Amino acid sequence: MPAESTLQSRTPPAPPIEVHAPQAVTPAPCVPDLSPPIARATSTHVEIDSRRILAFAGCDYLALAHHPAVLAAAQRAIGRFGLSTTASRVTTGNTAAHDELERDLARLLAQPAAIVVPDGFMANLALAQSLVARRHAGPPIDTALIDARAHRSIHDSAKAVGMTVNLYDHRDPASAAARLRAIGPRPVAIMTDGVFTADGAVAPAADLLAILRTPDDALVIDDCHGVGVLGDARGTCHAQHVSDPRLIITTTLAKGLGCYGGAIAASGAAIADIRHAATAFICTTPIPPAVAAAASAAIHVAEHDAARRERLARNAALLREAIASLGVALVNAPTPIAAFALGTPPDVPAMQRIHTALLDRGILAPLIRYPAGPADRFFRLTVNADHTPEHVGVLRDALAEVARATI
Repeated sequence: MPAESTLQSRTPPAPPIEVHAPQAVTPAPCVPDLSPPIARATSTHVEIDSRRILAFAGCDYLALAHHPAVLAAAQRAIGRFGLSTTASRVTTGNTAAHDELERDLARLLAQPAAIVVPDGFMANLALAQSLVARRHAGPPIDTALIDARAHRSIHDSAKAVGMTVNLYDHRDPASAAARLRAIGPRPVAIMTDGVFTADGAVAPAADLLAILRTPDDALVIDDCHGVGVLGDARGTCHAQHVSDPRLIITTTLAKGLGCYGGAIAASGAAIADIRHAATAFICTTPIPPAVAAAASAAIHVAEHDAARRERLARNAALLREAIASLGVALVNAPTPIAAFALGTPPDVPAMQRIHTALLDRGILAPLIRYPAGPADRFFRLTVNADHTPEHVGVLRDALAEVARATI
């Protein structure tokens, strides 16, 4: 008998295939619905259901996602590199665009070195992986002291790598100092947002740095909503004159810089630890080279276009004045985020009616559910550098009108 026939005769018969009726999947009740799909967008307007709508949404604070120089840089890089590196940067996926972006980020954030990862969440994960395996920047850090309302990526990343997680009261350095004393002499990483995602409050970074006890401690500032917004676009730490070898800044390229990706800026030793120990960097394909080139162009605009930064600051103040004129309390911060709930306790049906009424008038005022916000559901309105005073006036007048008719 031929060998092939012998092999076939020894192969056991396949088990019968069981066919089951498809089972309905019930989504978890806590999962928020996706927002309506956007068919087209500019820096100030979106198209939803064939309607052009004035949007006070998103996080494109400097309006760089549509900037001609940023788009042109991406297009040139596509012609040079294609769409993807198709490999990790530690194998064959490193490009000149990635190296240039890291130099640009280090300069922007006034840090000795920087490293790029696929997104902002992964920046915190890669950092946490490096802290617990630290060799170059000091002994390993296995204890995190985190602001109670910090972004979930900070909490989740610290827990994912097995750090002991302690919380301190929101934006309260005295609470953080007390927790440090209770933790004892082991190295600790204090972790916080620079600008808090949900409501735009600013962390007391300088005060938190002052309570670090030893050269082996670290202060981690997640500045996803500070870069491009504060300190001449250089972020929370620059605005507060915070500079120290123990400072580590994580951020995104997807908000103030209008692109995509994540980054960590720190001492050369801290970046070396990430390169050697963080599988979130080592074992993944990086952002596309075209996006890296676009981000470098965005940094150049952010650094040199003072008028754009000034328009953002003006619009942030106008937005806050507009909301405050309606008797709504906001956190006191120079950021372009206005987050609030209406009613005590928050009246979700009324807020939903206001959201719908504004949308009917061609205005997108997002009513969202997001961790660490001022309520379970709340309005989170934002402006960017391309909004005009007239845009903000339209929002103010429409919000006043529909609120009177609804509440």
